[in-house]
Amino acid sequence: MHSHCIEYPPGMQRRLCAAMTFIGNCEVLIFDDPTDRLDAMEHTRFWDVVELVRASGQSIIFTSRSAEECIQITDKIIILRNGEVRAIGSPHHIYEISTRSKAGQRAESIKIHQNNTKTEQNKLQL
Repeated sequence: MHSHCIEYPPGMQRRLCAAMTFIGNCEVLIFDDPTDRLDAMEHTRFWDVVELVRASGQSIIFTSRSAEECIQITDKIIILRNGEVRAIGSPHHIYEISTRSKAGQRAESIKIHQNNTKTEQNKLQL
């Protein structure tokens, strides 16, 4: 029996869209918050595939609400606010990452550096 993808659960729709993007074999892939609505295993599997694609030389542009995801996955980050570029650079250039131990648990704080925007805007090449 055939079904329309609109009837698929949201996570399945997200996986289908990602698969369609990957099989296109384009030089640049674009995703809008690709791990939204994916469970933990699907999330990990998605980023494993992304790493394989990156290793093949394809470029990937994606949006994310997760700073941690961006820091772990990307080579370059562009932060936009109200349509304006606020910062451009490597994850470690953009974010100041500090870790501290609190009651035996690891806590991370992330702070955005916005003073690098103008010098890095000129270096942006997509």
